[in-house]
Amino acid sequence: MKSIKLDFNESELSELYHTACRSFVKEQPERFAVVGEPFDFKAVIIDIHANKVAGSLFFFDSFLEAKVFQAAYFALNRIAPCYILLDEADGEFCAWTNDDFDKHEINQSLVSLAGHEDAIAAYIEEFGEQAE
Repeated sequence: MKSIKLDFNESELSELYHTACRSFVKEQPERFAVVGEPFDFKAVIIDIHANKVAGSLFFFDSFLEAKVFQAAYFALNRIAPCYILLDEADGEFCAWTNDDFDKHEINQSLVSLAGHEDAIAAYIEEFGEQAE
């Protein structure tokens, strides 16, 4: 097996998927097929109940994007599982993680604001309470 080295940071992961949502694997397990590695849906349901987190689903246009996402996810020192699934309802590849989707949404909002602090401060200074 040959490997390719790619460097990713946290914010670049979001460039790989087109849609992210709270996982609905528990509610529709028959909709998904595991790609590549053994994956037990019972483990997902046990994890959901144990952590009170449904997890997150990330949808991709291609298997390659899903595979790169999975590799980058693990490379960023994640200890949480990340499995590639095929959504048989629409033929799209997706990745399931046990990350809390609500926290993911907050982190993505913060990432999108990172580096724009000066512009945000200038806007608030100019428009004050009208901006709220």
